[in-house]
Amino acid sequence: MNIEKLKTLLEEQKIDLKYFDEIDSTNLEAKRLINSGPLNRPLAIVANAQTAGYGRNGRSFYSPKQVGLYLTLVLPAGTDEFNPGKITTALAVVAVEAIRDITKIQVQIKWVNDLYLNEHKVGGILTELDNEHLIIGMGLNLEPTDYPTEIAERVGALSAQNGIQVEELISQLTTKWLQQMQYPVDLMERYQKYSNLLQKKVVLAVGQQEVAGIVTGFGTSGEIILESDQGQQAFHSGEVIKVLKVEGLEL
Repeated sequence: MNIEKLKTLLEEQKIDLKYFDEIDSTNLEAKRLINSGPLNRPLAIVANAQTAGYGRNGRSFYSPKQVGLYLTLVLPAGTDEFNPGKITTALAVVAVEAIRDITKIQVQIKWVNDLYLNEHKVGGILTELDNEHLIIGMGLNLEPTDYPTEIAERVGALSAQNGIQVEELISQLTTKWLQQMQYPVDLMERYQKYSNLLQKKVVLAVGQQEVAGIVTGFGTSGEIILESDQGQQAFHSGEVIKVLKVEGLEL
């Protein structure tokens, strides 16, 4: 990664840069910074590796050197109404389109925040609110590596044949995320377009309960809508833990 090039690209958008060869987590660094004082401008925190990267529900995100993009964007202006589902789904759409524009690779979104390619998870987005700052974190597997055994069958990487312009990708992501937060646009129609679950039968874990149903769409606040034995239901939280067979076909 060319750090000077990246710094120049971000400076054009008035986004500051903090780079680490290795850190525990870019999101954790964001929290440390904003709790030591407010930021004057948007800040991008980028790392070559993370030792304690994490995603939704505190799950670890494997973040080895040289093969991934580990990025956090911190926005100094707080938000009056923090709707994590609505914000995360919009930022996921922006990420999918930035990845497509830079790498020519079309990834999909697994509700709420996971990025998939060829049925393998290649990344994820996590939004957090801390001390009146919005923290947008993203981990993205750029190139394949020796993944730990417990995740090896489920994860993958973009692995663009001609290489990935990482500096341009980070610049696109941060710039478009910033624009979306400053001038929000309803992106749920595009979110549905990029979903890898639409019209599929899934099992959704909600607390201690499991609900099976067909995914018929997503609501304006990012909720998933299922058609189940109990009729149509909308869920603002939960996790899709299974994708089931429908009419004899494995989906």
